Amino acid sequence: WATGRNGSGRTNTYNRAIFSDGWNREMTSGVFSLYLLSNGILGIPLGFLTDRFGARRVMIPSYIAAGAGRAPDYPLPWAREPSISFVSSQAELRTALEVAGFRVLDWQDTTADAVAVQNNPAQKARRSPLGVSLVAGADFPERSGNLARGLADGRFTSVLFVAEKPA
Repeated sequence: WATGRNGSGRTNTYNRAIFSDGWNREMTSGVFSLYLLSNGILGIPLGFLTDRFGARRVMIPSYIAAGAGRAPDYPLPWAREPSISFVSSQAELRTALEVAGFRVLDWQDTTADAVAVQNNPAQKARRSPLGVSLVAGADFPERSGNLARGLADGRFTSVLFVAEKPA
């Protein structure tokens, strides 16, 4: 069981400040359950990669990179304004990884896939006021829509990579 500062997953005791912002016990428990479920699901491919590449440090993030198009529209899912958005190009990301001592094992531009996901009707439903907005904020549909348009028109690219840091 996960234990936090204010309790554990078993006792479900929470800080009262959470509830003053409109979060009730059900919402808080739902987010916690989603977190545990996603870790359980991601554990399978991560375990496979660890077995395949050994017990070295392995990174397999999906990264949104700056594209060659014009400046993005704000707000975005990760930043509501340009002063707190630090998106780099794919080339800058790869250089930063290599300078930090990582060796890139696989690098795939997944922009076309990301555009397809953003245009999927189920993904559009998640951007509705009754979707992720309940947790991410009322402006999430606008933030997510700006990302979808940015991917479609080249202001952003998407990359999936595997990198390791040799021992």
